[in-house]
Amino acid sequence: MNFIKTAALVPLGVALSVSGLQANEISSQQLDPLGDSVKQALAIKKTLPDAGWINAFEGTPDSYTLTREGETVPVALLKVLKVGDEIAVTDHHAMTLSLRGGLQLVKVTSANSPFKVDKTSQVSKGALWTWIEAHISKWRELTQSVATDDSADTLTIPVLDNVKVPLTLVAGKRSLSVQWSGGTAPYKVLVKRRRKILESLTTKETAIDTKVIKFKRGKSYRVVVEDAQGQRFWGGFKAVSKAPSYPKELQDVPDDIRPVLQATWLIFEANGKWIFEAYQQLGTSQPAQRLKTALAQGIGKRDHRGPSARVKK
Repeated sequence: MNFIKTAALVPLGVALSVSGLQANEISSQQLDPLGDSVKQALAIKKTLPDAGWINAFEGTPDSYTLTREGETVPVALLKVLKVGDEIAVTDHHAMTLSLRGGLQLVKVTSANSPFKVDKTSQVSKGALWTWIEAHISKWRELTQSVATDDSADTLTIPVLDNVKVPLTLVAGKRSLSVQWSGGTAPYKVLVKRRRKILESLTTKETAIDTKVIKFKRGKSYRVVVEDAQGQRFWGGFKAVSKAPSYPKELQDVPDDIRPVLQATWLIFEANGKWIFEAYQQLGTSQPAQRLKTALAQGIGKRDHRGPSARVKK
């Protein structure tokens, strides 16, 4: 019995002694199940610095390839770029980047493609970049979805058909941009203050820029569009002395994106009462035109007045 017990105990002791190192190795692997390479990749993803955004591009997104850490990332206007991103251009198109938070403009063409965003293009982290990034995100929220009109024959001016409270426009001498949808051309467009006609024109298009009109503080105005079938839509606004106080961050936002982010900020103010003013402020840059189109299609509405604004003769 003693021999059997000893024989049984010796192999067990040897086994424990011999496998000690292996046990330690297994224990170490269990403490680090992901492995160094995976941990390093995750760390890179967490700390990859921001660099700026895509400001404009020719052609379509398919004409470009944006690579980030070996993976293809969708190309889009105002796409936030990271240090290490690589942009390749196909055909003979060009893309404009705003790097260092908008302080460095770079044009990427076939001549300098692929272009890699290096660490010298990193943004300065702080309140300004946080504000810019947040409002780029709001711009994207407004422009990514497109309104669809289930009744294309119905005449409407979406940017003037959005709230129960009066829309507001900053008073002064200025031209108005107005766009509508539906109806049948040609269209007659009137801009009125009470019964006084300030502008009258006829067009086959669905968008116009009026002559310069003097809008008086405290006065209410109306835009009326009538189509060839006698269908009519009107929307009104009130001229006020000044716009709301803009955020202090806007003063330091780069010029190429300031009007777009200022309009984006306005759209979300006071339950949408500044949408028409925001629409007027948008210029000709690609991000501005994208937002203007979205507003003209009804994106950003807070509340509809309802069908009472439409009159069919």
